[in-house]
Amino acid sequence: MSMSFPARLAALALVLTGQSAVARPFTIEDLLSQESFGDLAVDPSGRWLVLERRDRYDTAARYDNDLENSASLSRLQVVDLLAPGPARALLAQDPGPGVQLGPFSPSGAHVAVFRQTGNAWTLGIVTVKTGATRWYDDVTPEAPTYGRGLQWLTDDALVVLHRTDRAQPWPVRIGKVSAQQLPRLWADQARGAPARVVFGSGAYAGLRERGPQRELLRLDLSGPRRVLARGEFTDLEVSPDRRRVALFEVGETVQAAGAGPVQGALGISTEASHLRIVDLADGGLATPCSACDHLPTFLSWSPDSTALLTFARDRDQPWPEGRLLRVDASSGRFDVVGAGLHPRFFLRPESIYAAWMGRVPVLFGRPAADPAARDDWYALANGAPVRLTAGLKAPSRTLRTADAGGLVLLADGALWRIDPRGRARRLSEAPARPLREPRVAREGRLENMPPTGAWMIVGDASAGRLAWMDAGGLKTAIPRLAPGLAVVGGSRAAAAAILRGRDPIGRETIAVQRGAASPIAVAAINAAWADLDAPEVRPIRHLGPDGQTLTSWLFLPPRGSGPPPPLIVRPYLGASYAEPPWSLPGERGFVVDIRPMVGHGYAVLIPSLPLAAARTDPGRGLADRLLAIVAAAAADPSASGRFDPERLGLWGHSFGGYSVMTTITQTDRFKAAVSISGVSDFISKWETLADVYRVTPGEGAMFNWSMGSIESGQSEMYRPPWEAFDRYRRNSPVFAADRIHTPLLLIHGDQDIVVVNQSEAMFAALFRQRKDAQLAIYFGEGHGIGGPGNVRDLMGRMLDFLDARLDFKLKPGAPRPGCPACVSASGAPTTPSRRE
Repeated sequence: MSMSFPARLAALALVLTGQSAVARPFTIEDLLSQESFGDLAVDPSGRWLVLERRDRYDTAARYDNDLENSASLSRLQVVDLLAPGPARALLAQDPGPGVQLGPFSPSGAHVAVFRQTGNAWTLGIVTVKTGATRWYDDVTPEAPTYGRGLQWLTDDALVVLHRTDRAQPWPVRIGKVSAQQLPRLWADQARGAPARVVFGSGAYAGLRERGPQRELLRLDLSGPRRVLARGEFTDLEVSPDRRRVALFEVGETVQAAGAGPVQGALGISTEASHLRIVDLADGGLATPCSACDHLPTFLSWSPDSTALLTFARDRDQPWPEGRLLRVDASSGRFDVVGAGLHPRFFLRPESIYAAWMGRVPVLFGRPAADPAARDDWYALANGAPVRLTAGLKAPSRTLRTADAGGLVLLADGALWRIDPRGRARRLSEAPARPLREPRVAREGRLENMPPTGAWMIVGDASAGRLAWMDAGGLKTAIPRLAPGLAVVGGSRAAAAAILRGRDPIGRETIAVQRGAASPIAVAAINAAWADLDAPEVRPIRHLGPDGQTLTSWLFLPPRGSGPPPPLIVRPYLGASYAEPPWSLPGERGFVVDIRPMVGHGYAVLIPSLPLAAARTDPGRGLADRLLAIVAAAAADPSASGRFDPERLGLWGHSFGGYSVMTTITQTDRFKAAVSISGVSDFISKWETLADVYRVTPGEGAMFNWSMGSIESGQSEMYRPPWEAFDRYRRNSPVFAADRIHTPLLLIHGDQDIVVVNQSEAMFAALFRQRKDAQLAIYFGEGHGIGGPGNVRDLMGRMLDFLDARLDFKLKPGAPRPGCPACVSASGAPTTPSRRE
């Protein structure tokens, strides 16, 4: 049988590492030894591809970086796209792991990088051609949630938000906050000093400790640095002419008001955002609309740098009642644009879609006088708004390019150019779609800042071409893309596509395809896994809650000679999967990774479970839905006899843990269930502040987050508990614990933002009834379990628990779960072996 192209490419990648293959099952140790790729980007000149390649997970120096453990293993590699070959180290002198990719300078001559080591986070500037690096060890760049913390002015100068407290950005340090702060507070108490954290509400909302100051620094590679401004800045955006910088600064605490749900129309933010504009020449600081709270996800300079678009509201005003402002760059004066239109809001986080068509603002929304109207793009010139996309059936909210001559966007799968009068011209006869570009090195807001040119894939998956699109139309760079691989980048200078492939076991390859030539593998990870069995994947078709056709996914171990294995169902209420849902690498995916479960011998079913269009109790009828999908899988001819539909287990993480607990209050068909970081009590989840936020008031009063995740997040309670107590009780599985008869293993990290008392509450309810349950709390762990010792213990404990309850016996001489290097009873070393 001939190999598929991705398989041939994976085989080609083995040439880079020289590995051979002998089949064996995937184990927990394989899980912990995996390598991963991070960000990648092509420089502006189109010559250099830079990528983050992360070392084996089990080689990290420490594991207290929460979801950034894998990033601490990153090393930068570079590929010359004009002569592609195996990627080489970017930095001339190896500083060790932990170097991550930042933005390129305008010409691509330099690239900013960030180094994560221990408790430090520092800036470096690399000369791409030579790898020479200048480290700024006394600069700690901010890493904003939505926007930028660094931006280039010229090839030799940049501005950066520097944290004066020298603390790592929040995503990097969240895992070590309690370990750092609690001993300090305990020591203060022990010596008789005040040891407290204070929050306030209403008239006392300003009581809490503020966050650190940031300095807006100008760094010149050949000259001294300058401090341009100081404040509690969180984000920046440089004007196209490089004369000014727009900044967002933290304002007052935001508290929910009115009847709407928290994190609904009132937003997800815990603090207001104020706008500042700094003149880079003289340091002048302007504060347009000083009383406004500005939308933190939107900020857009006009191409000629004369004006700035922002969206603002008054205090306590819902975001949809705010207004789009055009701010004059030189004076700071502003006016409202788009009056009479309501932007389409997307919530959690709240965001709108607007941009510039030359000097004319454009907005995605609908007339305020007609709430039932559909959303369209409107030009907001001096007169009445012009509906630009009236002639298109389903215009996308995302612009692919924008310039003075018009907009380019997708509608009904095709690519269209819309001129300023709303006349549409179809650019491609074949279907078109954008690249699956990775997150580009801590640069956000890109969807609201469309470029003047962009890469598009035109055609279907088997005969697609890569084309560059700009005001001149579509220009083909690659006439026929290699099928079966994701396109993640392109280079006009090299006429090249950057491709990324992954096989079911987790081997990944990055390749470069130039013109019509075959792709060249330039980087590969996990090539040592060539000897591993890959799970077989089967699509299972079934109907959804609104009668729609859905696909769930069945993962099967190789056929064995014994009876068929049990089936483990991994539900996540609200999720739907058009493609097989492969687990995320590293600490982001350990607790729900399919491969060790299938390697152990289980069949695994991942069901598509979208919520019903009618707003009902989220978990209503969940068990019946799951059992119907199990029945569909059992009846599917491709899966016939491959699992035992009478030996069923459940396994879920986060809202999947909630899905597990809810299911076993409705049925006894499952013989064992595992809930990891699950929610059992909506009331206590609504009211409880996570440990990491309790000791860090400077990060904001995060009560909005805990309340909002229940009122308007996945839980969909819509109102506070005192207004909807019965709804909270009805949908909280802890209040139906008397109906649980399935043995339950509860797992939680003590530093989880979904607080550990969620699992403790369910365990207490089962303990009170003398029902079969275990509670395992892992210390130093957040919403993902990342410490290798904890992962081994968790996976071993989970497999032992499921094996015992599902009567899944070891074959003679097989290793114990979680211990592939253990010895058999005779003392002889064992080798991985499947279950019966």
